[in-house]
Amino acid sequence: MPIVSIGSRALREWLRTSGVKPRDLAALCGVNVSTVYGWLRGDRPPARRTASGLSTLTGRSVPADSWDR
Repeated sequence: MPIVSIGSRALREWLRTSGVKPRDLAALCGVNVSTVYGWLRGDRPPARRTASGLSTLTGRSVPADSWDR
């Protein structure tokens, strides 16, 4: 199975298809919902430890260089 990376666009798509709400994702990741909205806008990538959790949750890698601006 190929490794698929996730950036802000892919995260938005994952949220849409999974039915997970941004506030739920924030709770799962232990961050403020405004942080999740920042990821979705492409303002900044998640912190390294949060990216690891996102990777586990989504089943995709979360490299900082794939984050859309």
